[in-house]
Amino acid sequence: MSTMSTRLKTFTKIMFYLVMFIPAFVLISFVNSFALRVYQVSQVDSGKVVECIQKRFEDKLTPKLEFENVNGETGYKLGWNNKLVTFEPEKCDVTVYFFGASSLLASFNNTSFPSLLEVLLKQNGYENSCVYNFGMGGIDLNVISHRVKNTVSKHKPDLILIYSGHNDYTNTYHNAILPHYKLFPKNSWHTKPFKWAYSVSKPFDDGTISHPEEMEYFKHFLASRVETHASKLLINLGLLKIKDEDQAIYNREILSFFKQNANQINDYAISKEVPIAWITPVSNLQAIPFGINARANQLYEEGTEIEDYKKRIDILRKAKDLEFFSEDIRAKTKMLDFIRKMEKTAVFVMDLESQLIEDEYHLNYKRFYDYVHLQNKAHTQFARKIFSFIVESKLVPNHTSLQNKQFSAR
Repeated sequence: MSTMSTRLKTFTKIMFYLVMFIPAFVLISFVNSFALRVYQVSQVDSGKVVECIQKRFEDKLTPKLEFENVNGETGYKLGWNNKLVTFEPEKCDVTVYFFGASSLLASFNNTSFPSLLEVLLKQNGYENSCVYNFGMGGIDLNVISHRVKNTVSKHKPDLILIYSGHNDYTNTYHNAILPHYKLFPKNSWHTKPFKWAYSVSKPFDDGTISHPEEMEYFKHFLASRVETHASKLLINLGLLKIKDEDQAIYNREILSFFKQNANQINDYAISKEVPIAWITPVSNLQAIPFGINARANQLYEEGTEIEDYKKRIDILRKAKDLEFFSEDIRAKTKMLDFIRKMEKTAVFVMDLESQLIEDEYHLNYKRFYDYVHLQNKAHTQFARKIFSFIVESKLVPNHTSLQNKQFSAR
């Protein structure tokens, strides 16, 4: 009896130590693994990152969003669901092609600023006007350049409008730069508990939950919330260090490729004798910038406390230019400055950002849902400004020429 009691006590003691030891072991392993990853991120070779950026620019990492052939017609992907539709423009007196990414889209197509631009044209003497919105979520100027060539080669418009720039940074950062700096890499030890929970829950799925969608949501949450805030905390504590000059190199590569695409689009439009107008992309300056050092956060906090509008905006733009880990990387000021200087014969520029700043516009969550996507009121106001610009710049035929055109067609 005493032997059984002794064995039971021994077994109980072993189990107690195991229960105490396993969580401690897991915690220590996690901390060691995480500390190693933080060190690896601080030692990233910028040369290898630049190689990845250049590979992406060579289309090796660019998503395949080319035009497809549908029933002998040129098709293009439209809207949030990227549905492939056939491009068959109507016969209009004024035809405008509007190119860009998700910023050109709204919850309902007829509330986006390209759609509202068509309404304004029709209400102000251009009754037979057509504005085609070629906006699609996730695309950058590289993809837009292909879309311009495919659509214009098939049906020549009276005017091309381009509102682009944010995704040239966002896509390159998330596809070619940030994978080198992720604290929680895709197949790292830290994500295994979540994958284990996912696999355990699968047998209990009653068909109402889409596991792939749930996993995608988790990945998005990990990248947009956990990664950004963890990086910010470690940077503020001085535990994570990334060189300013490395980010400057990456941004130069992105801007260089943007310039190449922009020049190719301009040359093509000029060769087809179609005027083209570029619109400087606008962003929410109230959104928090997640940078590579505490400077971005310091500027952001300083800017939000200043009452003078122009001074506040100036500081918040500087903070925005320093973001690195943010979910959406907003177009940098150097890109906007390039667009502003692009104007030449048959190439026009509408400096929307400067106009809005001059008007002391709400570049914050009153007009934006997130970093770059507009609320309905902003869509309406953008459409009005763009309408005024194209009419004042005489980018659409005047009423007299339209009447003559209609008369000669009779």
